[in-house]
Amino acid sequence: MDKQYLNKHKIPELINEVILQLVELRPADPKTFLANAILHTCEVDTGYPELTGKANLLSRCLTPALYEKLKAVRTSSGFTLDRAIQVGVDGGAEGEPGVVAGDEDSYTVFAELFTPIMEAYHRPSGGPAIAEKFRSDLNHGKLTGGLLSDLHVVSCRIRTVRNLRGYALLPQCSRRERREVEALVCGACGELPDDLAGTVAPLVRLPEELSRLAAKGLIPHRPDTVEAASACLARDWPDGRSVFVNSGRTFAVWANVKDHAKLISTQSGGQLRQVFERFCDGVSAFEAALMKQGASVMRHPRLGNLATCPGDVGTGVRASLFVKLENLARDERFPEVLKKLGLKSRAPRLPMEKSVLEIFNASKLGSTELELVQLVADGVEKLIKWEKSMEMGYGVSSAIDELLLQ
Repeated sequence: MDKQYLNKHKIPELINEVILQLVELRPADPKTFLANAILHTCEVDTGYPELTGKANLLSRCLTPALYEKLKAVRTSSGFTLDRAIQVGVDGGAEGEPGVVAGDEDSYTVFAELFTPIMEAYHRPSGGPAIAEKFRSDLNHGKLTGGLLSDLHVVSCRIRTVRNLRGYALLPQCSRRERREVEALVCGACGELPDDLAGTVAPLVRLPEELSRLAAKGLIPHRPDTVEAASACLARDWPDGRSVFVNSGRTFAVWANVKDHAKLISTQSGGQLRQVFERFCDGVSAFEAALMKQGASVMRHPRLGNLATCPGDVGTGVRASLFVKLENLARDERFPEVLKKLGLKSRAPRLPMEKSVLEIFNASKLGSTELELVQLVADGVEKLIKWEKSMEMGYGVSSAIDELLLQ
Protein backbone atom coordinates (compact mmCIF):
# COMPACT_ATOMS: atom_id res chain seq x y z
CA MET A 1 0.00 0.00 0.00
CA ASP A 2 1.35 3.45 -0.95
CA LYS A 3 1.23 5.12 2.47
CA GLN A 4 2.93 8.24 1.14
CA TYR A 5 0.14 8.73 -1.40
CA LEU A 6 -2.59 8.18 1.22
CA ASN A 7 -0.93 10.50 3.71
CA LYS A 8 -0.43 13.19 1.06
CA HIS A 9 -4.17 13.33 0.46
CA LYS A 10 -5.01 12.97 4.17
CA ILE A 11 -7.03 9.81 3.55
CA PRO A 12 -6.43 8.21 7.01
CA GLU A 13 -7.58 11.39 8.77
CA LEU A 14 -10.64 11.54 6.55
CA ILE A 15 -11.64 7.94 7.25
CA ASN A 16 -11.10 8.36 10.99
CA GLU A 17 -13.20 11.54 11.01
CA VAL A 18 -16.09 9.95 9.11
CA ILE A 19 -16.07 6.82 11.31
CA LEU A 20 -16.06 8.92 14.48
CA GLN A 21 -19.04 10.93 13.23
CA LEU A 22 -20.83 7.72 12.24
CA VAL A 23 -20.42 6.30 15.76
CA GLU A 24 -21.39 9.59 17.41
CA LEU A 25 -24.47 10.32 15.29
CA ARG A 26 -25.63 6.71 14.74
CA PRO A 27 -27.74 7.54 11.64
CA ALA A 28 -30.65 5.28 10.78
CA ASP A 29 -29.10 4.57 7.37
CA PRO A 30 -25.31 4.28 7.98
CA LYS A 31 -24.51 3.28 4.39
CA THR A 32 -26.17 6.39 2.96
CA PHE A 33 -24.43 8.51 5.60
CA LEU A 34 -21.03 7.11 4.64
CA ALA A 35 -21.71 7.53 0.93
CA ASN A 36 -22.71 11.18 1.39
CA ALA A 37 -19.78 11.83 3.71
CA ILE A 38 -17.23 10.48 1.23
CA LEU A 39 -18.96 12.14 -1.74
CA HIS A 40 -18.75 15.59 -0.19
CA THR A 41 -15.37 15.43 1.54
CA CYS A 42 -13.99 18.03 -0.83
CA GLU A 43 -16.37 20.55 0.73
CA VAL A 44 -14.81 20.26 4.17
CA ASP A 45 -11.63 22.06 3.16
CA THR A 46 -12.92 24.57 0.61
CA GLY A 47 -12.19 27.62 2.74
CA TYR A 48 -14.36 30.58 3.69
CA PRO A 49 -16.59 31.49 0.72
CA GLU A 50 -16.47 34.77 -1.20
CA LEU A 51 -19.53 36.73 -0.08
CA THR A 52 -18.46 40.24 -1.07
CA GLY A 53 -21.33 42.11 -2.69
CA LYS A 54 -23.95 39.60 -1.54
CA ALA A 55 -27.05 41.10 0.07
CA ASN A 56 -28.56 37.89 1.45
CA LEU A 57 -28.66 37.11 5.16
CA LEU A 58 -25.92 34.50 4.90
CA SER A 59 -23.43 37.28 4.12
CA ARG A 60 -24.45 39.07 7.32
CA CYS A 61 -24.47 36.06 9.64
CA LEU A 62 -21.62 33.79 8.53
CA THR A 63 -18.27 34.85 9.95
CA PRO A 64 -14.91 33.22 9.20
CA ALA A 65 -14.77 31.98 12.79
CA LEU A 66 -18.22 30.38 12.57
CA TYR A 67 -17.34 28.80 9.24
CA GLU A 68 -14.21 27.24 10.73
CA LYS A 69 -16.22 25.93 13.66
CA LEU A 70 -18.92 24.27 11.55
CA LYS A 71 -17.22 23.37 8.27
CA ALA A 72 -16.34 19.78 9.25
CA VAL A 73 -19.61 19.03 11.06
CA ARG A 74 -22.20 16.76 9.44
CA THR A 75 -25.82 16.05 10.18
CA SER A 76 -27.18 12.52 10.63
CA SER A 77 -27.71 12.24 6.85
CA GLY A 78 -24.25 13.59 6.06
CA PHE A 79 -25.31 17.12 5.11
CA THR A 80 -22.51 19.68 5.43
CA LEU A 81 -22.24 23.40 6.04
CA ASP A 82 -20.94 23.99 2.52
CA ARG A 83 -23.99 22.26 1.07
CA ALA A 84 -26.22 24.39 3.27
CA ILE A 85 -24.69 27.72 2.24
CA GLN A 86 -24.12 27.07 -1.47
CA VAL A 87 -27.39 28.80 -2.44
CA GLY A 88 -26.20 31.98 -0.75
CA VAL A 89 -22.72 31.76 -2.23
CA ASP A 90 -24.09 31.36 -5.77
CA GLY A 91 -27.02 33.76 -5.51
CA GLY A 92 -29.78 34.73 -3.14
CA ALA A 93 -31.76 37.95 -3.44
CA GLU A 94 -31.45 40.81 -0.99
CA GLY A 95 -32.91 39.88 2.38
CA GLU A 96 -33.33 36.20 1.49
CA PRO A 97 -31.88 33.56 3.88
CA GLY A 98 -29.14 32.27 1.56
CA VAL A 99 -29.12 28.82 3.17
CA VAL A 100 -31.08 25.58 2.91
CA ALA A 101 -31.54 22.63 5.24
CA GLY A 102 -30.72 19.10 4.15
CA ASP A 103 -32.66 17.36 6.89
CA GLU A 104 -34.34 17.92 10.24
CA ASP A 105 -30.98 17.84 12.05
CA SER A 106 -29.74 20.85 10.07
CA TYR A 107 -31.73 23.17 12.34
CA THR A 108 -29.86 21.81 15.37
CA VAL A 109 -26.40 21.10 13.98
CA PHE A 110 -26.16 24.48 12.21
CA ALA A 111 -28.26 26.40 14.75
CA GLU A 112 -25.52 29.00 15.31
CA LEU A 113 -25.96 30.08 11.69
CA PHE A 114 -29.61 29.25 11.03
CA THR A 115 -31.02 30.93 14.16
CA PRO A 116 -29.71 34.47 13.48
CA ILE A 117 -30.74 34.12 9.84
CA MET A 118 -34.29 33.16 10.85
CA GLU A 119 -34.47 35.99 13.38
CA ALA A 120 -33.37 38.52 10.75
CA TYR A 121 -35.70 37.15 8.07
CA HIS A 122 -38.87 36.81 10.11
CA ARG A 123 -38.40 39.93 12.26
CA PRO A 124 -36.38 42.36 10.10
CA SER A 125 -37.37 45.33 12.29
CA GLY A 126 -36.14 43.68 15.48
CA GLY A 127 -37.75 41.73 18.30
CA PRO A 128 -37.63 37.96 18.79
CA ALA A 129 -39.11 35.80 16.04
CA ILE A 130 -38.56 32.50 17.83
CA ALA A 131 -40.90 32.11 20.79
CA GLU A 132 -40.51 29.69 23.68
CA LYS A 133 -43.25 27.54 22.17
CA PHE A 134 -44.57 27.27 18.63
CA ARG A 135 -48.22 28.30 18.27
CA SER A 136 -50.73 27.13 15.67
CA ASP A 137 -54.36 28.12 15.10
CA LEU A 138 -56.36 26.67 12.19
CA ASN A 139 -59.74 27.80 13.53
CA HIS A 140 -60.98 29.63 10.45
CA GLY A 141 -64.18 30.67 12.20
CA LYS A 142 -62.23 33.24 14.23
CA LEU A 143 -61.18 35.22 11.15
CA THR A 144 -62.87 38.64 11.04
CA GLY A 145 -63.53 40.30 7.71
CA GLY A 146 -61.83 38.57 4.83
CA LEU A 147 -64.50 39.60 2.31
CA LEU A 148 -62.64 41.99 0.04
CA SER A 149 -63.60 43.96 -3.07
CA ASP A 150 -63.69 41.80 -6.19
CA LEU A 151 -63.04 44.98 -8.19
CA HIS A 152 -59.60 45.25 -6.63
CA VAL A 153 -58.71 41.68 -5.58
CA VAL A 154 -58.14 39.43 -8.58
CA SER A 155 -57.59 36.28 -6.52
CA CYS A 156 -56.55 34.91 -3.12
CA ARG A 157 -54.00 32.18 -2.44
CA ILE A 158 -52.80 30.64 0.83
CA ARG A 159 -50.05 28.07 0.88
CA THR A 160 -47.85 26.21 3.34
CA VAL A 161 -45.33 23.37 3.29
CA ARG A 162 -44.92 20.13 5.20
CA ASN A 163 -41.98 17.73 5.38
CA LEU A 164 -41.98 14.15 6.63
CA ARG A 165 -39.98 13.10 9.65
CA GLY A 166 -37.34 10.44 8.99
CA TYR A 167 -36.57 11.53 5.44
CA ALA A 168 -33.92 13.92 4.17
CA LEU A 169 -35.13 17.17 2.63
CA LEU A 170 -34.93 17.79 -1.13
CA PRO A 171 -31.34 19.15 -1.20
CA GLN A 172 -30.09 15.92 0.40
CA CYS A 173 -32.60 13.13 -0.20
CA SER A 174 -31.82 10.09 -2.31
CA ARG A 175 -33.89 8.90 -5.27
CA ARG A 176 -35.32 6.14 -3.07
CA GLU A 177 -36.32 8.57 -0.33
CA ARG A 178 -37.93 10.94 -2.82
CA ARG A 179 -40.06 8.14 -4.26
CA GLU A 180 -41.08 6.94 -0.80
CA VAL A 181 -42.11 10.46 0.17
CA GLU A 182 -44.05 10.80 -3.08
CA ALA A 183 -45.98 7.62 -2.29
CA LEU A 184 -46.87 8.84 1.22
CA VAL A 185 -47.95 12.30 0.03
CA CYS A 186 -50.04 10.88 -2.80
CA GLY A 187 -51.55 8.30 -0.45
CA ALA A 188 -52.61 11.06 1.94
CA CYS A 189 -54.17 13.07 -0.89
CA GLY A 190 -56.17 10.03 -1.90
CA GLU A 191 -57.72 9.96 1.59
CA LEU A 192 -58.94 13.57 1.67
CA PRO A 193 -62.67 14.05 2.39
CA ASP A 194 -65.23 14.25 -0.41
CA ASP A 195 -65.37 18.06 -0.49
CA LEU A 196 -61.62 18.12 -1.23
CA ALA A 197 -61.42 14.96 -3.36
CA GLY A 198 -59.69 15.18 -6.72
CA THR A 199 -57.02 13.72 -8.98
CA VAL A 200 -53.47 12.61 -8.18
CA ALA A 201 -51.00 12.29 -11.04
CA PRO A 202 -47.21 12.01 -11.43
CA LEU A 203 -45.64 14.90 -13.34
CA VAL A 204 -43.91 12.43 -15.64
CA ARG A 205 -47.35 11.33 -16.92
CA LEU A 206 -49.49 14.41 -16.32
CA PRO A 207 -52.93 14.26 -17.99
CA GLU A 208 -53.74 17.07 -20.43
CA GLU A 209 -56.66 18.23 -18.27
CA LEU A 210 -54.25 18.91 -15.41
CA SER A 211 -51.37 20.32 -17.46
CA ARG A 212 -53.70 23.10 -18.61
CA LEU A 213 -53.93 24.27 -14.98
CA ALA A 214 -50.30 25.44 -15.02
CA ALA A 215 -51.49 28.91 -16.08
CA LYS A 216 -53.51 29.08 -12.86
CA GLY A 217 -50.53 28.24 -10.70
CA LEU A 218 -51.83 24.81 -9.71
CA ILE A 219 -49.15 22.78 -11.51
CA PRO A 220 -45.44 23.18 -10.63
CA HIS A 221 -42.71 23.99 -13.11
CA ARG A 222 -39.20 22.61 -12.95
CA PRO A 223 -37.20 24.79 -10.51
CA ASP A 224 -34.80 26.71 -12.77
CA THR A 225 -33.30 29.48 -10.65
CA VAL A 226 -29.65 29.71 -9.66
CA GLU A 227 -30.67 28.99 -6.07
CA ALA A 228 -32.68 25.91 -7.07
CA ALA A 229 -29.72 24.55 -9.01
CA SER A 230 -27.36 25.18 -6.08
CA ALA A 231 -29.76 23.39 -3.74
CA CYS A 232 -30.13 20.44 -6.15
CA LEU A 233 -33.93 20.77 -6.09
CA ALA A 234 -34.44 19.54 -9.65
CA ARG A 235 -32.38 16.35 -9.52
CA ASP A 236 -34.01 13.59 -11.62
CA TRP A 237 -36.88 15.92 -12.55
CA PRO A 238 -39.72 15.00 -12.89
CA ASP A 239 -39.11 11.59 -11.33
CA GLY A 240 -40.59 11.34 -7.82
CA ARG A 241 -42.80 14.40 -8.28
CA SER A 242 -46.58 14.35 -8.31
CA VAL A 243 -49.47 16.76 -8.04
CA PHE A 244 -52.95 16.57 -6.56
CA VAL A 245 -55.75 18.95 -7.63
CA ASN A 246 -59.28 18.83 -6.23
CA SER A 247 -62.30 18.68 -8.52
CA GLY A 248 -63.14 22.33 -7.85
CA ARG A 249 -59.63 23.41 -8.94
CA THR A 250 -59.24 25.34 -5.68
CA PHE A 251 -56.93 23.09 -3.64
CA ALA A 252 -53.64 21.50 -4.70
CA VAL A 253 -50.78 19.54 -3.18
CA TRP A 254 -47.33 19.31 -4.79
CA ALA A 255 -45.01 16.45 -3.92
CA ASN A 256 -41.23 16.99 -3.91
CA VAL A 257 -40.89 20.33 -5.68
CA LYS A 258 -39.03 22.31 -3.00
CA ASP A 259 -40.38 20.56 0.08
CA HIS A 260 -41.95 17.14 0.55
CA ALA A 261 -45.41 18.67 0.25
CA LYS A 262 -46.73 22.11 -0.66
CA LEU A 263 -50.42 22.71 0.07
CA ILE A 264 -52.28 25.45 -1.80
CA SER A 265 -55.78 26.89 -1.41
CA THR A 266 -56.80 29.41 -4.06
CA GLN A 267 -59.84 31.13 -5.54
CA SER A 268 -60.69 34.00 -7.89
CA GLY A 269 -61.97 37.22 -6.34
CA GLY A 270 -61.71 38.59 -2.81
CA GLN A 271 -63.27 35.73 -0.82
CA LEU A 272 -60.28 35.29 1.47
CA ARG A 273 -62.51 33.82 4.17
CA GLN A 274 -63.50 30.90 1.92
CA VAL A 275 -59.91 30.33 0.84
CA PHE A 276 -58.75 30.23 4.47
CA GLU A 277 -61.53 27.82 5.46
CA ARG A 278 -60.55 25.43 2.69
CA PHE A 279 -56.90 25.82 3.62
CA CYS A 280 -57.50 24.93 7.27
CA ASP A 281 -59.68 21.95 6.40
CA GLY A 282 -57.20 20.74 3.79
CA VAL A 283 -54.11 20.99 6.00
CA SER A 284 -55.85 19.24 8.91
CA ALA A 285 -57.18 16.45 6.69
CA PHE A 286 -53.81 15.98 4.96
CA GLU A 287 -51.91 15.64 8.24
CA ALA A 288 -54.51 13.22 9.60
CA ALA A 289 -54.21 11.11 6.43
CA LEU A 290 -50.42 11.04 6.81
CA MET A 291 -50.76 9.80 10.38
CA LYS A 292 -52.97 6.94 9.21
CA GLN A 293 -50.06 5.81 7.04
CA GLY A 294 -47.70 5.92 10.00
CA ALA A 295 -46.00 9.14 8.85
CA SER A 296 -45.56 12.40 10.73
CA VAL A 297 -44.39 15.89 9.87
CA MET A 298 -41.16 17.57 10.95
CA ARG A 299 -42.20 19.89 13.78
CA HIS A 300 -39.88 21.62 16.21
CA PRO A 301 -41.24 22.66 19.64
CA ARG A 302 -40.05 26.26 19.12
CA LEU A 303 -39.64 26.63 15.36
CA GLY A 304 -42.79 24.81 14.34
CA ASN A 305 -42.96 23.17 10.92
CA LEU A 306 -39.50 22.73 9.42
CA ALA A 307 -38.77 23.40 5.76
CA THR A 308 -36.04 23.29 3.16
CA CYS A 309 -35.72 27.07 3.38
CA PRO A 310 -35.50 28.68 6.86
CA GLY A 311 -37.74 31.41 5.48
CA ASP A 312 -40.60 28.89 5.39
CA VAL A 313 -40.37 27.55 8.95
CA GLY A 314 -43.06 28.18 11.55
CA THR A 315 -46.54 28.09 10.13
CA GLY A 316 -45.08 28.09 6.62
CA VAL A 317 -48.07 30.23 5.64
CA ARG A 318 -47.93 32.72 2.82
CA ALA A 319 -51.30 34.42 2.40
CA SER A 320 -51.22 36.21 -0.95
CA LEU A 321 -53.78 38.61 -2.36
CA PHE A 322 -53.40 39.72 -5.97
CA VAL A 323 -54.55 43.31 -5.80
CA LYS A 324 -55.03 46.20 -8.25
CA LEU A 325 -53.34 49.22 -6.68
CA GLU A 326 -52.58 51.34 -9.73
CA ASN A 327 -52.56 54.66 -7.87
CA LEU A 328 -51.31 53.77 -4.40
CA ALA A 329 -48.40 51.68 -5.67
CA ARG A 330 -46.97 54.78 -7.38
CA ASP A 331 -46.62 56.62 -4.05
CA GLU A 332 -42.94 56.69 -3.08
CA ARG A 333 -43.90 55.76 0.49
CA PHE A 334 -45.65 52.56 -0.60
CA PRO A 335 -42.73 50.27 0.41
CA GLU A 336 -42.68 51.90 3.86
CA VAL A 337 -46.44 51.44 4.17
CA LEU A 338 -46.15 47.72 3.40
CA LYS A 339 -43.32 47.30 5.90
CA LYS A 340 -45.36 49.07 8.59
CA LEU A 341 -48.29 46.73 7.91
CA GLY A 342 -46.06 43.62 8.08
CA LEU A 343 -46.50 42.98 4.35
CA LYS A 344 -44.39 42.50 1.24
CA SER A 345 -45.17 42.84 -2.45
CA ARG A 346 -43.85 41.51 -5.73
CA ALA A 347 -44.94 41.24 -9.33
CA PRO A 348 -47.22 38.23 -9.85
CA ARG A 349 -45.57 35.13 -11.26
CA LEU A 350 -48.76 34.36 -13.15
CA PRO A 351 -50.00 36.33 -16.20
CA MET A 352 -51.95 39.34 -14.85
CA GLU A 353 -52.51 43.02 -15.54
CA LYS A 354 -49.55 45.32 -14.93
CA SER A 355 -51.43 47.15 -12.17
CA VAL A 356 -51.77 43.93 -10.12
CA LEU A 357 -49.38 43.26 -7.25
CA GLU A 358 -49.06 40.17 -5.08
CA ILE A 359 -49.35 41.34 -1.46
CA PHE A 360 -48.42 38.84 1.26
CA ASN A 361 -47.26 38.49 4.87
CA ALA A 362 -43.59 39.29 5.45
CA SER A 363 -43.07 36.72 8.23
CA LYS A 364 -44.14 33.12 8.78
CA LEU A 365 -42.58 32.54 12.21
CA GLY A 366 -43.78 33.83 15.58
CA SER A 367 -47.48 34.11 14.66
CA THR A 368 -50.27 31.60 14.12
CA GLU A 369 -51.88 30.82 10.77
CA LEU A 370 -54.98 32.77 11.84
CA GLU A 371 -52.92 35.79 12.93
CA LEU A 372 -51.03 35.91 9.64
CA VAL A 373 -54.14 35.67 7.47
CA GLN A 374 -55.85 38.28 9.66
CA LEU A 375 -52.84 40.56 9.24
CA VAL A 376 -53.03 40.29 5.44
CA ALA A 377 -56.82 40.75 5.41
CA ASP A 378 -56.67 43.89 7.55
CA GLY A 379 -53.68 45.34 5.74
CA VAL A 380 -55.06 44.84 2.24
CA GLU A 381 -58.45 46.20 3.32
CA LYS A 382 -56.68 49.40 4.36
CA LEU A 383 -54.75 49.56 1.08
CA ILE A 384 -57.94 49.11 -0.95
CA LYS A 385 -59.66 51.84 1.06
CA TRP A 386 -56.87 54.26 0.18
CA GLU A 387 -56.85 53.13 -3.45
CA LYS A 388 -60.59 53.84 -3.71
CA SER A 389 -60.09 57.32 -2.26
CA MET A 390 -57.37 58.05 -4.80
CA GLU A 391 -59.59 56.79 -7.63
CA MET A 392 -62.19 59.38 -6.58
CA GLY A 393 -59.61 62.14 -6.53
CA TYR A 394 -59.10 62.38 -2.77
CA GLY A 395 -55.69 62.55 -1.18
CA VAL A 396 -54.48 59.98 1.33
CA SER A 397 -51.19 61.60 2.25
CA SER A 398 -52.24 62.50 5.79
CA ALA A 399 -53.53 58.95 6.42
CA ILE A 400 -50.22 57.49 5.22
CA ASP A 401 -48.25 59.90 7.39
CA GLU A 402 -50.34 58.95 10.41
CA LEU A 403 -49.66 55.25 9.82
CA LEU A 404 -45.93 55.74 9.38
CA LEU A 405 -45.69 57.75 12.59
CA GLN A 406 -47.27 54.98 14.68
